[in-house]
Amino acid sequence: MSSKTLRILFVFAFLWASFGAQKESSAQMRAVGLRAVASIFGQAKTPSLFDPAQLRKIESLSLDLRWPMPTRELVSWPTTDGSPAVDTRRADELWHTLRPWQDTERLLEMYQGRVSRLKKFNPGVQFSRLLAGELLLVWQRDRDVLSRSIGDSTTGFHQDAELMPKGDNYSILYPHRTFGTFYTVSEMVRMLDLFEARYPEASNILIGDISFRLGGKMTPHVSHRSGRDIDFSYPRKDEPVNWKRFQDVNARSIDAEQTLFMIKTLIDSNQVNMIFIDHRLQGALVREAKRQDAPQEWINAVFQYPQSSGTGALVRHSKGHINHMHVRFKCQPTDMYCSL
Repeated sequence: MSSKTLRILFVFAFLWASFGAQKESSAQMRAVGLRAVASIFGQAKTPSLFDPAQLRKIESLSLDLRWPMPTRELVSWPTTDGSPAVDTRRADELWHTLRPWQDTERLLEMYQGRVSRLKKFNPGVQFSRLLAGELLLVWQRDRDVLSRSIGDSTTGFHQDAELMPKGDNYSILYPHRTFGTFYTVSEMVRMLDLFEARYPEASNILIGDISFRLGGKMTPHVSHRSGRDIDFSYPRKDEPVNWKRFQDVNARSIDAEQTLFMIKTLIDSNQVNMIFIDHRLQGALVREAKRQDAPQEWINAVFQYPQSSGTGALVRHSKGHINHMHVRFKCQPTDMYCSL
């Protein structure tokens, strides 16, 4: 059989295996793909459609496409006319409704600026006499500058940060704590939009902290200083106590299939440096990966489990991540003095 014919057969088999009915198992879908190839090309002259070596080659190619191995090498962000290309949804401005306990000083703490900056955004507003319920413009995206991370995630900061935009399938807990680099925000939006398309009935996702507008120390975190770290809740099978804060999950309540989709979507772009997930939850995710026929090599590269320390896996255990996932993105050439 020629290599060209083998490639054609593989394409048909892979498409059927990858996009068949979701209720069928992976093995069943591959069988459907092979039967489809047989119906197109007719009966083989030998007792089986392919000889064992060819079957193994098709299977290997299919797995390589579905489960690409993550790389530690930096994959530079795509550019257009020399500037980073961002084709996901973006926030252009942020409005803040003043609460009864908030005043000008509190606004300056939240959005890291001076009164002159707020006055520029809100001409005519008397900041010495702010009233509860007033709607104030507190941030606008400057289309002429590029956000960048400076320094590392535990001592750094960032410039001209972007705001996490609103979405239909997720809620933002504290908008003033969700400023990040263009690639952090864009990658999260891309993943969440794909997640919504794949799982339209999934439970709401809570977006936690990224960084402040100018970065720097963010209590209670050690990191989250330079716009490259983000916290968000796990997809779950049950309803949480409330949607006002992260709620603990366990191996039974986490939706392992949906969570694995999130992880894989993020790491397939090779923009992720590491992910922090509690050791107890990693076990459920590893079992789900095996259920989906993920190669053991891929599982070992992605998950630290069954170990709880060491290894160079992307997903690592860290105390405090039983109720949310923490993703840290790689540095980009647009960043300055950036380190992991």
